[in-house]
Amino acid sequence: MSCCYDRFVLYFGNVIVLFCILYITETLALRDVKTHIPPEVNRGDTAWVNCSFDMEGEELYYIKHFFNGIEFYRFVSYIKENPIVLYPVGGIYVDKGKSSFGHVFLYTTDLDSEGNYTCEVSSEAPVFEQKRSSSSFMQVNVPPEDNPIITGIGFQYAIGENLTGTCTSARSKPPSILKWYINDREARCEFVMSRLSSYHPDSIVSVISDIQFTVQSYHFSGREMILRCTSFFKDHENSQIIVIKEKNKNSHWNHEKAQASVSLTCTAWPPLLFILLLSRQLMRYVDKYLLGY
Repeated sequence: MSCCYDRFVLYFGNVIVLFCILYITETLALRDVKTHIPPEVNRGDTAWVNCSFDMEGEELYYIKHFFNGIEFYRFVSYIKENPIVLYPVGGIYVDKGKSSFGHVFLYTTDLDSEGNYTCEVSSEAPVFEQKRSSSSFMQVNVPPEDNPIITGIGFQYAIGENLTGTCTSARSKPPSILKWYINDREARCEFVMSRLSSYHPDSIVSVISDIQFTVQSYHFSGREMILRCTSFFKDHENSQIIVIKEKNKNSHWNHEKAQASVSLTCTAWPPLLFILLLSRQLMRYVDKYLLGY
């Protein structure tokens, strides 16, 4: 009986010790390791890469930052003089003077800065627990530097004429969105067809949009039509505008009639001149042989 009791006490004591160890480990465990970075930046912008975590009472050993799985920054807590170590990685431009602890300052960004960022935290001895955050993706955009350009469109059209033109955006990443407007109303879908320009390895491309429609009377307001092409990029927009005058169809016909009249007159001159010269020769013949002059 006493032997069974001793075994029970030993077993129960082990359970209590194990429970205490698990409780302490759980309550003091390193947790909530996260990487914070802007989801989008424009090429040349600065950016902060931050690592947040909860040590839950444990001592910090180090913080590491990774770009696409490659370490580029390390903060070691026990090194007092120079705790920050940088490793050269393409697309990563760290300002060491502005960076501290888990906060990394990128003084510029380029297309190579686009990718996945993670951080890793480790606790001090004796546990040396390590946890890495899930990855956060940063996209690098390239805004267009110029207005779109309209080509192939004249400045006068008559009702019933076919209008065809092209609008080309400045290069950007991601591609801009082009829209056509007729008198500030978006052109109908069947009038417009858009496509990307030739492929560029850096993904910075232009967008080309064609418009084609038959000019109607309702397209003119006060004998003018305002045709606009606008490129949209994020929160920015750029436009080019063309003012088209209504062509007078009657005056066009009169002009063609006058041209035809001139052409007819010019083509009639040679036979008329021949007849006049022949009449003159006949008169001379009559004067010489019949009248004796």
